[in-house]
Amino acid sequence: MIVILFTQGRPPSDGFIWRAVTRFCAMTGHALPSGKIVRPPGAKPHFSERSPDFSLSHSGEFTAVAVSETPVGLDIEKLRPIDAAAVSRRFFGKEIADRAAFFSEWTKREAAIKRDGYGFPARLKETPNAISIPFAPGYAAAYSGGAGEIYLIEDTEESEQHP
Repeated sequence: MIVILFTQGRPPSDGFIWRAVTRFCAMTGHALPSGKIVRPPGAKPHFSERSPDFSLSHSGEFTAVAVSETPVGLDIEKLRPIDAAAVSRRFFGKEIADRAAFFSEWTKREAAIKRDGYGFPARLKETPNAISIPFAPGYAAAYSGGAGEIYLIEDTEESEQHP
């Protein structure tokens, strides 16, 4: 199961991650991790006990976090003005002129990199193993990894800090 919790705004990262993990554990019956969030330099943030896995993304008005038992990556991007053809040639090694198609491809590639926790920007030329998901109008979103059903849940409560 993959739980993707999203909200408008930029809540404090750790508190929002804990809200998503709490939701995931309640839905799956897993125990909450007892460790802290570790942020090693140049590597993917994770819990000190490594389970569950999470991926945080924010763009424009939204923040989202994906949580899964297995490695997961998530990316959301607001569709904004960009020279899609030039950027895609540079980073993907192929041209994508349509802005929406470009951001769809970008989010898939970034989600795959975030799943593994390394390789940005060098791995942007790789064909991603990721899936686009519907998100808010004017946004592209994708996830990579995880297993099972996907639950996209809007969080409307105040973000809490984990004790």
